[in-house]
Amino acid sequence: MDPAQQGKSCYNDTVEWRLKLSLNNNKTPSNDYISANLKLNQAESCEVITLCKFFVSNKHGEKLMEDKTIQLIHDKEHAERAMFKFINKEQLRKKLTYDDIECDVINIDCNIYYFKNNNIDMAEQEISANICSLITGDDDLLECV
Repeated sequence: MDPAQQGKSCYNDTVEWRLKLSLNNNKTPSNDYISANLKLNQAESCEVITLCKFFVSNKHGEKLMEDKTIQLIHDKEHAERAMFKFINKEQLRKKLTYDDIECDVINIDCNIYYFKNNNIDMAEQEISANICSLITGDDDLLECV
């Protein structure tokens, strides 16, 4: 092994993400919703197909709303994806009880399953179909990822 490579990972498949949530005000068309913006912090030229699974939970970790699963494709030109109608505020209010909230805080949990494709010549539809069927078709995979 090259001494310069010792102690360094030769394979790095991690991807850095940033999730921004906005309550929206009365001036926006999506004011009845909490909006989400998922940004991929990736400088290299590659495509990342993600399956994002979001859910709202209380202070005890119990789900308050159904999972919301969104498939997104990120590339160099589209590193940021906005979901303007992410969580309906009224539906969320109906689900919340005093016992669910601690210090005016709820949890929005996010699991991101991704496939990083360095071969950007491969057909987007082919990769998308393969990764999503793999992730959604195997409940055991979802539990261990």
